[in-house]
Amino acid sequence: MDQTSVRAFARPLLLAAGVVLALSEAGCGGGGSKGGGGVTDLARVDACVLQGATTNDGCNLVAGAPGIALGDLAIGDVKTADVALYNGGGGNVAATLGAIALQGGTSNYKVVKIFTLDASGGEIAATLPFDLAVNHGNELRVRVSFTADVAAGPVSGASLQIAATHPQTSVSIPITGQVTGCPAGKGDCDNDPTNGCETDLQTSMQSCGACGAACGTQNATAACVAGTCQISCAAGYGNCDGSAANGCETDLLTDPAHCSACGTVCDATNGTPACNAGTCGITCTAGFGDCDGNPANGCETNLSTDAANCGACGTACGSVNGTGACSAGQCVESCNAGFGNCDNNPANGCETDLATSVANCGACGAACDATNGTASCTSSVCGITCNAGYGNCDGNASNGCETNLATSVANCGACGVACDATNGTASCTNSVCGIACNAGYGNCDAIVSNGCETNLATSVANCGACGAVCNSTNGTATCASSVCGITCNAGYANCDGNASNGCEVSLNADLANCGACGHACGSANATASCTSGACGLACNAGWADCNGVNADGCETNLTLDTANCGVCGHLCALPNATSGCAAGACVVAACSAGYANCDGNPANGCEVSLQSDPNNCGACGNVCSIANGTAACVAGQCQVAACNAGFADCDNNPGNGCETSIATDPGNCGACGYVCTEPNATAACSGGACAVGVCNAGWGNCDGVVSNGCETSLATVNNCGACGNVCSLANATAACTASACQIASCNPNYYDMDGIASDGCECTPDASSQTCTAPTTLGTLQVGQTVSVTGNLVPASRVEYYAITFTSNASYSYHPKIAIAASWGGARFDVLSDCSGTAAGSCGIEGGTSLARTTWETYYTGGDPSQPSEFQVIPPPGNAGTVIIRVYTVASTTTCGPFTLTISD
Repeated sequence: MDQTSVRAFARPLLLAAGVVLALSEAGCGGGGSKGGGGVTDLARVDACVLQGATTNDGCNLVAGAPGIALGDLAIGDVKTADVALYNGGGGNVAATLGAIALQGGTSNYKVVKIFTLDASGGEIAATLPFDLAVNHGNELRVRVSFTADVAAGPVSGASLQIAATHPQTSVSIPITGQVTGCPAGKGDCDNDPTNGCETDLQTSMQSCGACGAACGTQNATAACVAGTCQISCAAGYGNCDGSAANGCETDLLTDPAHCSACGTVCDATNGTPACNAGTCGITCTAGFGDCDGNPANGCETNLSTDAANCGACGTACGSVNGTGACSAGQCVESCNAGFGNCDNNPANGCETDLATSVANCGACGAACDATNGTASCTSSVCGITCNAGYGNCDGNASNGCETNLATSVANCGACGVACDATNGTASCTNSVCGIACNAGYGNCDAIVSNGCETNLATSVANCGACGAVCNSTNGTATCASSVCGITCNAGYANCDGNASNGCEVSLNADLANCGACGHACGSANATASCTSGACGLACNAGWADCNGVNADGCETNLTLDTANCGVCGHLCALPNATSGCAAGACVVAACSAGYANCDGNPANGCEVSLQSDPNNCGACGNVCSIANGTAACVAGQCQVAACNAGFADCDNNPGNGCETSIATDPGNCGACGYVCTEPNATAACSGGACAVGVCNAGWGNCDGVVSNGCETSLATVNNCGACGNVCSLANATAACTASACQIASCNPNYYDMDGIASDGCECTPDASSQTCTAPTTLGTLQVGQTVSVTGNLVPASRVEYYAITFTSNASYSYHPKIAIAASWGGARFDVLSDCSGTAAGSCGIEGGTSLARTTWETYYTGGDPSQPSEFQVIPPPGNAGTVIIRVYTVASTTTCGPFTLTISD
């Protein structure tokens, strides 16, 4: 090792008073002074966290390196520390300090001052950058403060950072300490360390001795002295719970647990204790009494059974005509036959003769009714003698003579004589029936017994009132809503609208009313008649009844009228010509421009348009012909008038007619230039409309709309494999896989046992217990009894536990037997003796062949050698025993695993 390396390593050991934080050595060209041994010593920044005023007082260290150790601080304390920085190098190069700052969580820290010391030790403010002279030539000091306005705990994470050049180095001085909390007798009770330990725990009534430990003043005078609550209770109160926080919480005058003094408890035997003015009392529980008046022994008397104090203190049960006792607080008289305690007075016993008492006939309170009569009681049976005008029509003596025979419509004059109320309101007056008819009805026969027998709204003999008869001349009379009407015979009519004179007009012959009222026959240019209800006209020569109106006769001249030329309705309106009527025949005067009479027939005028007739285009006989269409003649030239259905002139050339089939061409479908495109499909054109030719694999046209093609994926649960095939599975969430419905998952507590998706998750387990330690209890069996239980082993891994108790096991007829039946054959059971409650299978195995059984039984062999003995005695004889039955499956099944467990003794 050369001398330079040794010197650099040893320097920290030589500077006991100035511990090195950072070390840097660098050459300056080829020059520089040398220390002993020929080694060049350049600038070096050393730091000392002062223990006293100078480095001679010692430097603080943290983990063997310089550190600002604040030590312990109470909340609210402020502590400062000075750091001395100097050049510890041995050469003549100055170290330049460029920056001094705090780093880390420094909200509670502050660089108070950067300064140097004069010869007398006075502090002189300094600024950066600052040159440290060589070899301890001068010092720069930094004063750092910390304010302990934080919660108790360690102080860490902050440091004082110093950056320097000549050498290029940095110094990091960690800051550590511990905020210990508040000093003795003080507390940070508002949990706000920024205001320090604001509470005096020695005197504060709200925080006496500790934060939140309040001195209670309830019913007391309190003070906090030296951190301890001192309480003086008000008269009649006590601090029975020993807690100063709630003062003297106990009212010694009313608290039965502290009556007159803490701990003095009032007796609560058969009652609710009370404390009144510091003296014990008691409110007895229902059925008990303090009959000796001594609250010290509570409510000593059972009022439910004490015959001397039955229901209340001093109430004694009597025994006249019976035997007295007390039950449930009531005197119970065991009365002699024919007597009763009807006044509920235990003192006079069974005072009432039930055989003769009208008020208590046969039983207490069973009073014989005397309504409208005189009541009697004979041999415990009620009777009654009715007053005049009243009757016991229901035969029940208990409600007396309940019926007034003078007013009862159901019993008018005598029981069972009812007044008729047909179509009216019946009445009974002085035992005689009467009736008031409903609106629209009448008692036209004056007989009361058949009610209001006549419907005045419909009776033609009594229409609106009795005796009002409707007229039927030449017709059939009617009565509707109490108003007469008439339906006339054929050929007659009620033309004056008066039903009272019947159908007064003959429609078959009356010229003023021929066939119908008011229909008069006309006679202009004709001779009129009325025959069988029809008007007749004999028109004069050259005249006719063209308007079909009989009233104006024969109004039309057929020889001159161009609208009725020769015959009615023959209009002379020749096409494209000027027309006229002469001697009853139409004539053509001249053709209109552009028209011609090509057929030479004047009757149809100038029938041909030479401008538009494709058979006479421009001249008579010039015929136009168009392929797959109908020709037209436009301005005397042949054109395409219309294409045949399914064809179009897409090239606009009339020479080749309608050359395009728009019924089948997907490039011109329904119209020229309309191209069919169908998503997810091959397009087609059918009947002039775009159609879906063939859907791509896995797609379907499920909405039947052509415009969106094969819009539906057939791999969804709503259209699985085919449109409308919805995967809806019972008790399951469905999925569509490879175009087939599948079970994605079963609903909670449902299972798919048969592996068939179409019936969903078809199985659900029963509600029996699945734990050995809490089995389903099936009760207790005596000898000769049987019990059965059914269930489902769903899923196949399900295990169920049942418990059964067998009794009478000291008898040789004791014969427990268990059997399980399952149609699918895979159900088994084990018979277990008990369970420890740890893991499955921790139950002890019952004796005998008790595992994986479909049947199991045992016998009691004691005292009867005829019984088989190959099974042990289970449960042991002499006491009742319980076994646990574990049911499970040993074979897979496609059913819901039903089983029946039958247990007998």
